[in-house]
Amino acid sequence: MKLILPSLLMIFSFTSLDIIAQSFQKIPEAGCGIYFPSSMEQTSKTSKGPVGELVVHIFKGEQEINKQKIKYTLQFCDFPEGAIHHDSTDFLNEFFAATIDASASSIFGTVDYSDPVKIQGYPGMIWRISFDKGKGLIKSKALVKGNRYFNLKVEYPASSAFHPDIDKFLDSLRFDE
Repeated sequence: MKLILPSLLMIFSFTSLDIIAQSFQKIPEAGCGIYFPSSMEQTSKTSKGPVGELVVHIFKGEQEINKQKIKYTLQFCDFPEGAIHHDSTDFLNEFFAATIDASASSIFGTVDYSDPVKIQGYPGMIWRISFDKGKGLIKSKALVKGNRYFNLKVEYPASSAFHPDIDKFLDSLRFDE
């Protein structure tokens, strides 16, 4: 009996570590890793803007809880040299404000809050938008590292606002350094 209990504890501890390790996804092309609570799908799209063509890389996953879907998205793109940089504080404030406004207006939503954040020392913003008469929420965290823009976004029903995977996803971005 004395040997069985420690053996069982060791098996359960290794099992839980494997589950945790499987949820943290390395994304080599982004130079980072992130916790995804589901499997993820990778796509990319090219968009034209004032600084030229940008290739936006998109990683998406979805989780269903009590017949309600929570959608997780990581997007990143590289801006041309000199167009944006994490050291350009004044420009970044305007950039993030425009990003938040565009996000809200694209879904006819309302910005509930927005606050500056630092993510591993890089400047960013966190914000939440409510839409569909408050039934839906989108919580986003964005940052710039060098000339690369990252946006983490979770779309969920308001009834799932306190689900722990939402903040776990948003807080999990880690850069390969």
